[in-house]
This record gives sequence, structure tokens and C-alpha cells, in this order.
Amino acid sequence: MALNDLVFTDINDSPDNPRLGLGYHQLYDPTSFIGLISKLPDVTRVGDTITLFWDGDIAQQYDLNQPTIDKGWLSFNVSPSRILDPEGDVYYTLYDHEAEDLQKSPSRIIAVNRRVPGGLDPETDTAFNENMALCTVSPDPVSSPEATVTVSVPKWINQEVGDELTVMWNNIRVPYPKLQTLGPVDVIIPPEVLEQGMSSDKLLVNYEIRDIVDNYSLVSPSTYVTVEIDPDALPAPRVEEADRATLILDLEALGDNDAHVVIPSYIGNGNAYVVTLTWVGKTPMADISLNLPPLPIDDPVFDHATFIIPNVHLRQIAGGSAVARYSLVQQGVTEPKQSKTTSITLTGLPVELAGPVVLEAGGTAIIDLALVTGDSVTVSIAAYTGQNAGDKILLSWKGTPTAGGPVNYTDEYVIKVGEELLATTFVVLRQNLDPLGGGTLELTYQVVFKATGISQGSASTTYQVKAAIPATYPAPTVKDAPGGVLDPMKALAGATMTVAYDDMLPTDTIAPIWNGKNDTVDWQPGNTNKSVDFLVPPSVVAASLGKTFDVDYGVVRGMEVSSSDVLRLTVSPLPDSELGKSRPVVTEADQVTRVLDLNTFTGDAHVVVAKWPLSATGQRVWLTVSGPNGVPTLKLLEAYPITVEDVINGISRDISRAQLEQFSNGNELRVVVKVTFDGASSEASSIAFPAAVYTVKKFDDSVVPTITHVKDSQGIEIPENTITFDTNVTLSGSAQANKMVEIFDRTQSLGAATANNGGEWTRMFPNRASGLYVMKAKALYGAGLESSVRTFTIEFQAVPEPPAPDILEDNAANILDLTGLTQVTVRVPNYDMNIDDTVRVRWVGVNLHETAIKTIDAIAPLDFEIPLAWAREDIEKRVTVTYSYSRKGPIIVSLPLAISVVETGESLDLIRPEVVGAIGDDKDQLDFSMLSSGADVTVVVPQYTGMDVGQTVRVRWASRVVFQTTVEIVERIAPINFTIWRDEVIDSIGRLVDVNYSVVEQLDGPIIASRILSLNVLPQALDLVAPTINAGNTTVSVTYMGSLTSHTIAIRWRGMTDRVTGVQHPPSNGGVTRFTIPSQWVIENRGARVLINYSVGVGNNLLIYSQLLRIDIP
Repeated sequence: MALNDLVFTDINDSPDNPRLGLGYHQLYDPTSFIGLISKLPDVTRVGDTITLFWDGDIAQQYDLNQPTIDKGWLSFNVSPSRILDPEGDVYYTLYDHEAEDLQKSPSRIIAVNRRVPGGLDPETDTAFNENMALCTVSPDPVSSPEATVTVSVPKWINQEVGDELTVMWNNIRVPYPKLQTLGPVDVIIPPEVLEQGMSSDKLLVNYEIRDIVDNYSLVSPSTYVTVEIDPDALPAPRVEEADRATLILDLEALGDNDAHVVIPSYIGNGNAYVVTLTWVGKTPMADISLNLPPLPIDDPVFDHATFIIPNVHLRQIAGGSAVARYSLVQQGVTEPKQSKTTSITLTGLPVELAGPVVLEAGGTAIIDLALVTGDSVTVSIAAYTGQNAGDKILLSWKGTPTAGGPVNYTDEYVIKVGEELLATTFVVLRQNLDPLGGGTLELTYQVVFKATGISQGSASTTYQVKAAIPATYPAPTVKDAPGGVLDPMKALAGATMTVAYDDMLPTDTIAPIWNGKNDTVDWQPGNTNKSVDFLVPPSVVAASLGKTFDVDYGVVRGMEVSSSDVLRLTVSPLPDSELGKSRPVVTEADQVTRVLDLNTFTGDAHVVVAKWPLSATGQRVWLTVSGPNGVPTLKLLEAYPITVEDVINGISRDISRAQLEQFSNGNELRVVVKVTFDGASSEASSIAFPAAVYTVKKFDDSVVPTITHVKDSQGIEIPENTITFDTNVTLSGSAQANKMVEIFDRTQSLGAATANNGGEWTRMFPNRASGLYVMKAKALYGAGLESSVRTFTIEFQAVPEPPAPDILEDNAANILDLTGLTQVTVRVPNYDMNIDDTVRVRWVGVNLHETAIKTIDAIAPLDFEIPLAWAREDIEKRVTVTYSYSRKGPIIVSLPLAISVVETGESLDLIRPEVVGAIGDDKDQLDFSMLSSGADVTVVVPQYTGMDVGQTVRVRWASRVVFQTTVEIVERIAPINFTIWRDEVIDSIGRLVDVNYSVVEQLDGPIIASRILSLNVLPQALDLVAPTINAGNTTVSVTYMGSLTSHTIAIRWRGMTDRVTGVQHPPSNGGVTRFTIPSQWVIENRGARVLINYSVGVGNNLLIYSQLLRIDIP
């Protein structure tokens, strides 16, 4: 069985084509494939494998289907990226799987050349290729028809052996033999061409090249030469609208107007004469003559002839040229007189061959197979410029289906006489179109011009082929659902939904619809088997338990969507026998006797729910533990969405020991689990599993609790029935391990304590009142046995608060300068000391430190040495120092001493700063209400000892946040003013502010802090805390104590722009007032910090300001 030859569909693949091959115009577009066809052999089978090879590599492979066999030929498409210069070797094979037989077609060797002679045209809006050099003519002028005239053509870009050069002498073609060597070419103009070209003052000479695969250079720029071979020739005609210097006729400037050829005046013998104009238009593909009737001139003295060249003819030769001459026959003269010639160039490129159209597409880019009623379609090709009898039109039909091999088709037609102005039509059978449903069709054609033998390709036309879609598709089926009822136990791994219909295409998109939703089952494409199985996930099956609903699907084909008939499906509920396998289990209980003995374990109990059939994430669970009346129901889970881990391992939760202890001996304990398989959050729609029921057992344990110790806050034992002056008392004792006891003072319960694993318990009772205490411990287990009583009396002695300590090394302003210090001494004054009092000092700064305890052995102040390391932790910070003492009773704490720790260095004495407007004897108070409206606060750094030019200074204002000014350079020895923003002052109202400054003496030197001014910013009538804002930054909330409905509140939003809300009245007594923040305020501050506070108007034009809320807008 011999295979037939391959035929290329995109070129004139004929032995008569002298330039057979693939060139630039076939290969430049990587998305436009090269088509081939081959007639099928006589014996083929569906499923035979067809493989196309290009240069030994597989270029395309597909299996034969019945439509291809019915059509009778094979089609192939090859990407230009596979096709390499200078030639390609292409063949195909047919493999018969049944006979295990491989056949190979004859090879085709095809020339390949992407290099266009002359190079690619850089200016596509001109009629010639600017890359090509001007030719030269020798001699110039030409004065004799016998002269040897040489046209010299320089070497051109991409010149190759086999190139065909053609010189045009006044539009008369002079071919040159195919190149054998590279370099400049001299072409001799034959005498007959000189005579035919006639005389001209500016005779047009240019050239063109075609290579071995018909790559075309376009025409070169024009050279003009003077030719005087007929001394009697009349003056040349003139094209009135052409430029007289360049002889270019600009068609854009001409518009829709005709052109005019003016014949020069001729008197001769004075008699009348008749003028005949010869006009030949020239395009790169054809010569187009214009036949005009002769014009009589009756009075040569006063008249001359003018011929009209129709605009439509000029547009036919746009981008080409035209030669005009005339002949004149005068009465009384036998021989006609001939004129010199005029050659003009017309701007604009030739009109391209328009793309072919399929009439059944109705002028659109879509061929709808449902609207094609006949057995064929019609391809129409419009008449083209210069269409002449004998021209051959080669149609190329390249179809790309959604599956299988391409569908290519070729046909040809030769223009007949009388058809020069008619469109050409091709009738193509539907068998070439039907397989393309859902795919594309590309149409092109070539014209082989009779006049020149040159071919030109058309523009391409691409259609989307829309497959015929039925109105509805058959209903789907569901496996294991006889009679439309699905047993969920047969779908634990998911259900199988099958879609099958006869015209299924691989490009179809099938969307299953399960219970009205198209997003629960994954969509799939169609296939050539005409049947697709879809997995319905177990979670979707679970959500359908106990429901009856519709199952169908949609088909998306191109831009069309169709639906199927409906399958009415019922999914049965899970049987109780299966749900019972996931009955809750309390692991500490005896699963045989169903008894939960609380004495057999310590701590909490654990409930386990095993994985149930069709469990899936998103299902919601309720898990409850209940008992008899009086025992609260414990909700371990409520609408809980289960996780992947729960699906794998089941669910486990704890029942707290405290909850278990609420059950009495013999009580029933019931554990119930409920599930909504569809993820609903309402318990009413849940399915309850069989409950787990247990009996609680609590033994009457015989361990009697005891109270073994009663101690004061110093850990000193309080003997039975004695007096203590300490109001903080701690009881400890014993009980059954991990059981609870309740502590009573007589009959009043004071709380409970739990014994540890060793059976020991402890409970502290702080701040007890004076009086007699009769304490006992009662077991909260077993029979509730009680301990023996312990009695003691508390007598409270009011002790005055001791005075604050003193630091010997600080100054009067309570500033401790560590410069030069070797120690820090805290002196505890005589606070009404007694011998044997115990005393210790506490230092609270960055860290909390306590000294060792000392015992008073003499009634005198007591000094404690503080390690310098403690103080150095707190440089530039405030420290609180206290002492405490005990006199075999409660611990008494002194008044605090607040100090500022600095280290100024040896050369500087950095006294504290001043605040302009501060009041009080020490100028350490600031009344915000006395500030001018909108004013900031000024801090003055004084002229400190050691101030020098070049030092740098900055001020620190430490309140709710720490604010630091910019750094200033000391330019003269004088006080320096710094500005504290008004907002920072507002944020400090009602607070103590540490104000100090720091100095750097030289570059990279240490930062030396000044003494601190502790500034009291006096409170307002209302204490206004900062507002709050929600997570979305859309609502600001305000609440404060003492609010009245007569108050007015407004929010200030200070970001890129200051904004103020409208005014609202708050509710009384601290209710919440909410303000909505416009989205624009948030948007304009993206990535910035915003300060938010509010003001309260309380009457008499008095405004009170809140603290600041500082937020960063994301």
C-alpha cells in the first residue's frame, strides 16, 4: 500500500512554478501554520496513527477518525518555528495498529529562504524599497537607437545565486538570467526595447528582484535618463497634476478627482488633426492599459487636446507607474507623427488582495454550523486590481479542529474572458467544515498573474466555527442510585455522576449542577469517548443526606451555554446502626458496666467521638454533657466546624473535674453528639447520634481533712487560741489527694482549696477584719467529713504611714547625679522605731530591687547602701524608693521618694529646664486652660555651666508617650527655646510630666542628661480618657464619667489634613457616643499615623480635651 505525495497548500505547488519554495511571507508569522495535504490510500482504518516528520523530527501526530476517512485526504499544519533555511525534508507515515504495519510516504524536499532580496522594505507607505540603491544608465543621454545602453545595478542586500533581476526601461521589462555570481550586475538594453521605449526627456528606469522561492524585493527607487533616438518626435505629453520636477502624482492630494494629460500645441501645416493617446499603467504584478478615444483638433492655432484619466484607473495602479505618449495624424500628411514619452510615478502601495469570505458567515467572523443548511459553503473572492483572463487563483483552506488532525483543502480557478470584473467563488463541501466545530478556519489564496507568471498572496481571513448545539442534553446518571435513590454507604469515597451525549467535543466545558449549585463538583472538558465521569466529593454527598433534589449539568461551547434534562435524586439518611459506631465514649468509664467511677482517676474526664461515615470539614458539631435536675448542662462544643484533623482522628474534648463533681453518687451522665452534615449553624437541622449514658460513682472516702498550720504574713506560726496583729493569714492542711476542701469560719464559707498529689492544701486569707476566728476544713468528697477547729484572734492596730526615705547624694530637686559617685545611700528615718523591728529598702526603676533585711538595734536613722549598678540602669529615668518594716505583724510601707537619675559628666552642670507659663512656687505646674487658643508650649533650656558653641541639645517630654524635639546646635552662649506641640500637652493633662534635656558635647560623644523638672499638668473638670476605634477604622467611640446630655462632643482627626466631625450630645452617666469616620479620611492617610481625640463643650464656651489615640492607618 503506497502512500501519496504531500502537497503544500500555501504556495503554488506546481511543477510549472519556477520559484517553488517557502519564503518570508509564508514564514514570518509564527502563529500562521504551513498547510499540507495528501490523498488517503485506498485502505485505512479508524485509529491508524498518522505522523508527519519535518527534517526527521515529529511535527504532528494524530489518529484517523471517520470524518477524515470520509473526506478522502489527510491534512497537516507545520509551525514556522520548525522550518529552517535553506531547505526542508518532509514526509509522513501511517501505522496500522491491527496489522502492525508502518508505511512511509515519498519525501518532499522544499526550498526555504527567509532572506528577502534587497532587504525588508523600511518604509511600507511608499511604492518602492528604500534599501535598494539607484541604478545608473550609460550613456546619458541616449541619442541613438543603435547605442549600447547599459543599466548598472549595484549589489543588493541578501543577494544570492539564483536571484532573478528584472530592469524596467520605461516600464518595459528586461529580464536578466539567474545570478551565477555575486556582485554588481550590468544589464544591456536591447535595441528593440530602446525603440519601444521611445524618446523621453525623463525616461523612467528602475529594477526589481525575485529569489528562488519568489521572495520579492519591490521596485527600486527610480532613475531618470534623457533619450533622444527619434529627432522628429513631438514633445512629450504632460500629466497636469504630476509634479513637473519629480514626475510624481500624489493620489492623496488628488483625492477623488481625475487626472489630465495635456498634449502640447502643434500647428504643422495648419490643418486639422486627430490625436490618439497611448497610456499604460504598471504595477509590480501586471500592466494595465487604458483605451481612450482619439480627440480631433479643428483649429491647431487656437486649440490643443487634453485627455481625462479616470480616478478609478489611477487607483488601480497606485504605487506603480504610468507611461504616456501620443500619435498625431494631420490632414494633408500621410504618415502619423509620434511623440516622446512621459513616465510618472503614483504614490501609495498597490491594493492588497482582499481576504476571501465565506458567504454563510453573513459578514461576521463566526460560521455557525447550526445555520449552514446545505451540503456545502461558498467562498467568495472579490475581483482584484488588474484581474485578467488567464490569471490563476489558488484557494487555501486550513481548518484547526478541537481534536484530531487539521482539515486542509485546496482548489484553483482560471479567470475566463469576460470575468475580469467579477468575483470568483469556490464551493466547498461541508465535510471540510463540520469537523471544525469549536475550532477555527483560516482562508487565503494566491493569484498567479498570466501577464508575468508572478504570484501574490492574499490577506488571510480567520473564522471561529461554532458547533451546532442541541437545545437540551440528556440527564446525567448517578452510580449506585437505582430508581434515583442513592445509598450513602456506597458513596463513602464520593458519588460518581456520569455525563454522556453524542456530539460531545473535547473543547466542551461541562459544569455539573448538584442540588442547584454548580460549584460543588469540579468542571471538566469533554472528550472523544462521549462520556465523562465526575466525582461528587463525600462532603457534598454528606450535605445531601435525607434530601431529594435535582441533578443536571450545563455545557459551555464557545460563547453558548446549554443545559441538560434533570435527574431527580434522593440521598438516603445514614442508618442508626452506622451512626451508633460513632457514639460518644467517656474513656475513663467502664464501657461494659457503663459506670464512670470518679475515684479511679484524677483530673478531667475525656469524651471521644470516633470518625463517622462521610465526615468532612465544614460540618458542624454539638457535643453536650447533661445530668439530673440541678446539674447544669455542659456544652463542650456548639456549632463547632470540624477540621481536617477531626476528620482523620475524630473529636476529643474534656469534661472538667469541677463539672463531674457536681454529680452525686448514682447520677446518670448523658453525652450527646449532633451533626449538621451540610454545615448549617442551626442545631434544629442537626442529626443526633445515639447517646452515651453512664452511671456516676462517688465513693464515701474516709480521708478526714485537717488544718495543720495557721501562719501570719511573715510565715510565723499563730498558735492555737492566740492573738495576732497581722491581718493576712494563711491556712494549710491535708486531705485526700487531688480533692477539694471548703474552709469555714464557724458556718461562713471562706472559699475552697484543692489538695495536691501529696494530699496537701494551702489557702491564704488576706486583709481579714479584727475578731475571733473559728476555722475548719470540710471535705468536698465522700461523706463531707470535717477537720478539727483552729481558733485565733486578729487585733488590728492602725499604724501611721512612715515618712519617705532620703537619698544622701541627691540634690534639693530630688535629682541624683551619678557623676563621680562611688555609692548611693538611702537613709531610713526614725519612723517611731522599736528595737528588733525588721527593715528593708525597695528600689523601683527599670527593674525592681530589694535590699537585705536589717534588724533595728538602736533607735536612730538607718542607712542602706544601694549598688551603683541599680542606679545606672535608670539614668535619665525616674525611680521610686520606699522602705518597709515589720514588728511581728503586718508589713508597713513608707511614703515613696521619687527621684530622677542623671549622669551629667564632670564638665557640665545641667540644671533642670524651665516651662514658659508654668505656675507655683517652683514653677512646676501648668494650667492648660490658661494657654492661648492653638498655642504650643515653650521649654527653655537655661544657660547651663559648661555651655559651648557647637554642642547639640534636645528636649525630652515624657508623659503618656515620650516626645523628643529636634536637635538644636548651640550657636551662642544663651538660653535656647524648644517647642512642645500642643497635642502632646493635651495628652498630658492631669499627669506628671518629666521634662529634661540632653547635651552632646562633640560628635560621637556621650549623651548627657539634665536634671528633671517634674511638671504637674493640672487636671480639667472632667477626666477624659482617649477615644477608641474599631478594627476597620470606621467608628470612633467616646465614653467618660460625668457625661450630661447638655454636653457637646466633636472628634478631631489629625492626619495629612485636620478633620473635625459634626457635634453630638452624649448620654448621661458614661454612655457610649459613636462617630462614623468617612472612608475618604481613612484613604487619604494610608501608611500614615493619625492622632484622634475629642473635645467636650460644657457651657460658657469652655472646651475640655481628651487624651490622644494614636493609630497607624495600614
